[in-house]
Amino acid sequence: MELLYQGAESFVYKKEERVIKKRVPKSYRLEEIDGLLRRQRTKREAKVLEKAASFAPQLFSVDIKTASIEMEYVKGILLKDALSSLSNGERSVIAKRIGIIITTLHSKDIIHGDLTTANIILVGERPVLIDFGLSFFSRKLEDKAVDLHLLNQVLEAYHPLEAENFFEMILKGYRPSADLRLRLAKVESRGRYKSRGEL
Repeated sequence: MELLYQGAESFVYKKEERVIKKRVPKSYRLEEIDGLLRRQRTKREAKVLEKAASFAPQLFSVDIKTASIEMEYVKGILLKDALSSLSNGERSVIAKRIGIIITTLHSKDIIHGDLTTANIILVGERPVLIDFGLSFFSRKLEDKAVDLHLLNQVLEAYHPLEAENFFEMILKGYRPSADLRLRLAKVESRGRYKSRGEL
């Protein structure tokens, strides 16, 4: 197996045309608590992948005992590597599709938890979301607004030339309610104050 990624919580391997994600034990946690956390998080991530099947890697199997998930290997290019080279028309199409995907997730009360341009793979002009390791279920407008805000922050930090227009197109695809727009504005305002050290 080829090691693709080594994170704080898990190792991700490629085996033929599949990906195996395995949550690794943490020595600083009590063994029983560590095992419980890894099983719970694996179970939750697998459930999210099932519900997000049309725009996430296909789930093949999950082993709760070993805290591992086997899923589809998505061939494409990360949005973070492609964004600057896309035409305006391509950006508009892709951004709106990302917005539609996120609003579909949120309509199912799924919060991705780590929406970044490094966690979106482009297969042609089709966006696929990956890494649902921090995902959870929530009906709260606050959590959905924070999900969107995180993506906007990443765009502003790493893709400043494309950020404003790209996020506007995402919102056009998302079509947030008036209540969610208001909550997003509040979250963004808090973020600005925090960055200035005013909180």
